[in-house]
Amino acid sequence: MSTAPHWVNAHQMPKPPEGFAACRVGWNPQITHLVLLDSKGSNGGRPTMCRLTRFPTRDPHTHRVLLDADLPGWSMGGGVAGPNVEQIECPACYARIGEVAP
Repeated sequence: MSTAPHWVNAHQMPKPPEGFAACRVGWNPQITHLVLLDSKGSNGGRPTMCRLTRFPTRDPHTHRVLLDADLPGWSMGGGVAGPNVEQIECPACYARIGEVAP
């Protein structure tokens, strides 16, 4: 499977496949990553399908940040659209869709 970015219509954000939520990062280009949903439709704070984390790892007692998140500034389901905003589907996320059964 190719790992080259998949450029999509600049006017439309790509819709996630059933069983996944879109996690969008950046604004130009904006990259759509995928997060697996559970049976109740929750993303549960899971990393993206390409294994990027969305939240920092914190010490359970002090809540001090031990490891920063891979994707600061992300949006679940929202994002930026418009004629000058390039939309990209994360090739690693979309390549892994068939590995899980939502």
